[in-house]
Amino acid sequence: MGIKFTTGAVAILIICLSLMLLWPTSASAGGLGVAPAIIHIGHAAIGESNRTTLSLKYTGQEECVIQASAEGQIADWVTFHRLEDTETPVTSVTAPPGLWTYLQASFNVPADAPLGTTTGTLSFMAMAPEAESGGTVGLQARAKVTLHVTARHRIGTRTGQVETSQYWFDFTELDASIGKCAVQIGLDVRDAPEGAAIEIAAMKTLPAKVNPGFEVVASETGMSILDVAYVIQVDKSNLATENMGSATITLKVGRSWVEHYGVGNIRVLRLNEGAGQALPTSFVGYEGDLAVFQAVSEDGLSYFGLVAISPVASGINWTLVGSILGGTVPIAAAIAGTLIYRRKRP
Repeated sequence: MGIKFTTGAVAILIICLSLMLLWPTSASAGGLGVAPAIIHIGHAAIGESNRTTLSLKYTGQEECVIQASAEGQIADWVTFHRLEDTETPVTSVTAPPGLWTYLQASFNVPADAPLGTTTGTLSFMAMAPEAESGGTVGLQARAKVTLHVTARHRIGTRTGQVETSQYWFDFTELDASIGKCAVQIGLDVRDAPEGAAIEIAAMKTLPAKVNPGFEVVASETGMSILDVAYVIQVDKSNLATENMGSATITLKVGRSWVEHYGVGNIRVLRLNEGAGQALPTSFVGYEGDLAVFQAVSEDGLSYFGLVAISPVASGINWTLVGSILGGTVPIAAAIAGTLIYRRKRP
């Protein structure tokens, strides 16, 4: 059964529809989102740029201008570009309602950046029309950024000694005695091919995937580990074993850390594909608040740990005096074999 309208009702309906079409409507503020919301760059090499495409969506009813900025440790490292012009930096973009808008973020790691993990935030702000008040409302979207800063040294086609720059990193927040540290690599190369390079990363502990750890290496060489100052990972690209000779690893660490354990108890350990070795380690001297050590690896690159060690105790004998029923009885005990222990600093 259909609905019948009188002539008067039809006229009123037409007037109402006309008013709805002619009356200015205020846009809803809508929302603002960004994808990806978490950005992780595992190899952000010093002096190089890494680019990520960002998708922004504004769900209001009128176009708005979105302001883009970076905060935190990366505040001065980031520039934004439109996809159609990746050479000209921008700080804002006009977003149509209900459609995706795209920006490219370039993470430009400066030459003096420390090795290690750097964090920050990309922030996007829009002032959008608000329906109820007739004014504007601020909308914001954020993307969290984590960069693992590394150092890439390009070797080129050559034969002879290659020496990298000295690269700094800082573990003061994790252990004040370790403090600000540095690494430098010297490498003998033979007929290095085009594109040969090494990449250096610094970390406080070994990645979980690396097994066995330094403790196993130490025990196999008659030592126990008291502490690990830090770990250096050296990866090679387009560089075969036959292209490499010995490598000299120069490591710097806080003087107070070394004085706590003693210069003679500091070693450099190397891990590679499930095997490890204690490298011949030399104390070069002090440079102000830093202690400098060098180690030579005849078997190539990989993970290197600067550690404090103690000789493993074997065949320990001691006498315990106990009290039994009011009397004292000497108890002799002897332990043969290997004792591995970890001493914590007071």
